[in-house]
Amino acid sequence: WWFRSGAAPQPEPGVFWNTATAKGEFGENDSLTQVLSTTMGHYIVFDPEFALGDFVWEDIDGDGIQDEGEPGMKGISVWLYQGPTDALVLVGQTHTNSDGRYVFVDIMPDTSYQLKFHLSEGYGLTVANAGDDDNKDSDAMLVMDHVKIYPVMLGSEEQNFSHDVGIVMVENGDFV
Repeated sequence: WWFRSGAAPQPEPGVFWNTATAKGEFGENDSLTQVLSTTMGHYIVFDPEFALGDFVWEDIDGDGIQDEGEPGMKGISVWLYQGPTDALVLVGQTHTNSDGRYVFVDIMPDTSYQLKFHLSEGYGLTVANAGDDDNKDSDAMLVMDHVKIYPVMLGSEEQNFSHDVGIVMVENGDFV
């Protein structure tokens, strides 16, 4: 039995609820209708052998570190490229989900990857590599008008959910 969600998969396990209703008539001349309703919880474990991804968030205070209450950014396009910088091949594309999370699964170990992001209009990058916690900082750089994280290399049997992008609102000035 498969459960499919419209959202991108999450790197954390969780319980998902599904409600079903059944309706039927009983008896030959009886029009009695019985309605049965049930709610079931399904524990979903997200555990691919090789995966990379994480989080795009709005860095409200502009410090380059994910803080409590700073929201994830929904709908940011993310592309995964494989190979050396001078011969990149597009191997995957996704969007951040409603929580700002993205993930690529079924990728190959010991292979060089680059991530590319398309920011929403009116946003720019926050400070990169701020602080001591790589799981809470922004890893993205602006390279020739593209937001990138590179290189990304997974070892054998690895999942890496530390590739974050912090974005800030860009204020329009009154100069040209």
